[in-house]
Amino acid sequence: MRFILLLGMLLLLPIAAAQESAASDDPLTLIRIERAKADIQEMEELGMGTSFVKDELADAENAALEKDHQTVLEKTESISKRKIEGLLILDSLTALELRVVDVSTLGDVGAAQEKLEEANRAFNRENYKEAKDAIFESERGLRTVEGEYSVVKARASAARDNIFSFVLGRWKMLALYALLMLAGIGAAYPKVRKIKDKKTLVNLHLEMRAIGELIKKVQMDYFSGTKKSRRIYDIKMKKYQNKMFELDERITLYEAKVG
Repeated sequence: MRFILLLGMLLLLPIAAAQESAASDDPLTLIRIERAKADIQEMEELGMGTSFVKDELADAENAALEKDHQTVLEKTESISKRKIEGLLILDSLTALELRVVDVSTLGDVGAAQEKLEEANRAFNRENYKEAKDAIFESERGLRTVEGEYSVVKARASAARDNIFSFVLGRWKMLALYALLMLAGIGAAYPKVRKIKDKKTLVNLHLEMRAIGELIKKVQMDYFSGTKKSRRIYDIKMKKYQNKMFELDERITLYEAKVG
């Protein structure tokens, strides 16, 4: 009799083990974990830090063994959100690099450049909050430079308006003088226009040189192995090259004007 009972228990053990395994291998849980692994692989391919998400994945896998499906859901969603947040920061950093180059023709962007470098360092350390704060500060610095440039332009415009008002108030007295000077002014205008065009051309060449330096840096990082991601290399190179094509067209236009 005992032999029969023992035999029955031995036969039932594999069935119970299979049921437990099936319970722990919940289809949705397995899908979520595999998706999280794919997210981490994509982050690694982009050269993004993955220490945090790998810890989250380990927690999710342990929770799956314990059939804690809610924790699995929370941890895998955390990995997905982290990947998206990282991609947005990465895109912001690339766009900010180009913004710094653009605004550098209007004034001193040294402070904004420092914040950009700080953001890159924080991103590499996986400190996304610090990276976003530094990006915000860098962008604010660029807006300050743009604002100061706008003030200078507004003052110049106001000065022109004051001169115009002065002329209107004394138009009879100045009319004759204006007629006498008209021929000279008409002859001088092309020279003034050419001076402005030359200044614009110099700024365009400076922008082109700055973009060239960014391209060299990306190439050095990639080919030296500092940044191993081919995808991020391609993304940055495409943006920089598009900017260079745009600048090249404008340079060609202004060179034709300057002669």
